Amino acid sequence: MLRLTGQFSQLVRLPLRSALRGPACALFLPIDTQIRSKVTKLAQVLHTPDRQWSPFTPEEDGEILRLRTAGKTYTDIAKTLQRNIASICQRYERLAHPPVRAGNWAQWEDEALLRAQAEALKVGRSNWRAQFSRSIGRSLTSTLKRLPIIDPNLKHSSLTDQETQIIASRIAFAKQSGRSVPWAAISRELHRGADQVRKVWTEGCTSPLLGGWYPDDDVKLREQVELAAKAL
Repeated sequence: MLRLTGQFSQLVRLPLRSALRGPACALFLPIDTQIRSKVTKLAQVLHTPDRQWSPFTPEEDGEILRLRTAGKTYTDIAKTLQRNIASICQRYERLAHPPVRAGNWAQWEDEALLRAQAEALKVGRSNWRAQFSRSIGRSLTSTLKRLPIIDPNLKHSSLTDQETQIIASRIAFAKQSGRSVPWAAISRELHRGADQVRKVWTEGCTSPLLGGWYPDDDVKLREQVELAAKAL
């Protein structure tokens, strides 16, 4: 033991644990006798052996959000819940900013998405998709791609020849007038998803694949676009 004189007269041993729950280690700090009690209290708050690494309950999650919203510090919340300060901080960040989930959509997510769409149509809301995505922890892109797949009001079968001709005529009119193709308007007219309608043109007519065009559908659709343009 190192013997010190003057201001620092004792050594205090603080038990620490790494953030990755690694092996315990010890830190020896020279400390003044007047603040020894404060350091001891801080060590007790930082190192609560009973509940330090146990899972958080829903009641604790609600209490963390309530106390943090009320302006309480992480130290106050840790004392109230008898938790580690670092775990309280990490838990609050996870609750306040939930991570975006990926993967297949569950049945309850599809049902919630359809209910949200029905409620938005009743009141005429147009910006409901972003708020809904945040509420279930999904990205807006994932929601926009999922909705046309499960929407019962849209057709999900293959496009007919008549629908293909309608798409070709709308594309030809947009090209002649120098405007962008109104994919949303075309999809509403055909009661289909915008991605399905756009895929006919982008993948079936204008996108080269491995240095060439698709053999049959490309030529057929391009001829329809040219005929529709001549008829204008």
